[in-house]
Amino acid sequence: MTLSFTSFANVAVAGATGRLGPAIVDALVEAGFNVKALTRTPGAKYRPEVEVVVVDYLSPRELVEALQGQNVVIVFGAWRHPGQLNLVDAAIEAGVYRFIPAMFSNDLTNPLVRQLPVHGTKLKTEAYIKAQAALGAITYNLIATGPFADMFLPKNTWINKSDHTVAFFDGNPDSPFTGTTRYTLGEAIISILRTGPTSDNRTYKIQRFRSSPKRMLELVKDSTPGYEWKFKEFDTLEMARLCIDKPPETDPDCKNAYLSRGVHHEGYGGDFPSEDSLELGLEIWSEEEYKERLIDYINGKPLRG
Repeated sequence: MTLSFTSFANVAVAGATGRLGPAIVDALVEAGFNVKALTRTPGAKYRPEVEVVVVDYLSPRELVEALQGQNVVIVFGAWRHPGQLNLVDAAIEAGVYRFIPAMFSNDLTNPLVRQLPVHGTKLKTEAYIKAQAALGAITYNLIATGPFADMFLPKNTWINKSDHTVAFFDGNPDSPFTGTTRYTLGEAIISILRTGPTSDNRTYKIQRFRSSPKRMLELVKDSTPGYEWKFKEFDTLEMARLCIDKPPETDPDCKNAYLSRGVHHEGYGGDFPSEDSLELGLEIWSEEEYKERLIDYINGKPLRG
């Protein structure tokens, strides 16, 4: 089958009920895309505009049938080898043009990040889809997001409101990093798809804000007079040693240890450049906008945008 671009109107989403998927599905629908949700769960609830198909991700036949007529496949969630590779194969057989795998995390172009055991499945998927793209069977996008602030903050990963501490990692509270939100990822995917084939086989590094533990501490001190805030240091190597006998891709403590190292440790590329975000037309928060949103979170309001 010769791969040819027609449009990106029809988008199939796998993992649409997880932590990332719902926000992206909403963004795609509101932007005018036709969205099909693939799910393992009969009776899963989606907004009425979404077509829902129950599939077995280990059944090639079911996946190929579900992906007929789709232009794009986007995968969210904790997809394990070979489940995501089955989706790649099914997408190719169904004539899908673009595949965006579940790799929304650290900068996997960084050699040190690629050594973190939390990314083993992602690297297998990356190698496989790049090999298929080299054969002209499909195109792809890989999107590095850094940490999602609207997921990290509620977990007290950075700012712990109960003991009034701000985390810093591996001895450097001045270490800058960039982060994003689920809403930002939705904007980025829509912008990428609207570029058509000019975005074929590209990796993007996106951001909504740039900060550091030191800056976070300064802002929360300014926003909550009367409270004594202080730093709390974490050693990501020690965090990793504590979970050495646990599965690094599924155990929450292990994931947090390795992902935090990929964000905050010097040399791991957690401070993304802004070029890709600007190219995609994404808003990068100003210092004042970042401060406003952080204060909202401290005061119990949901993080906006």
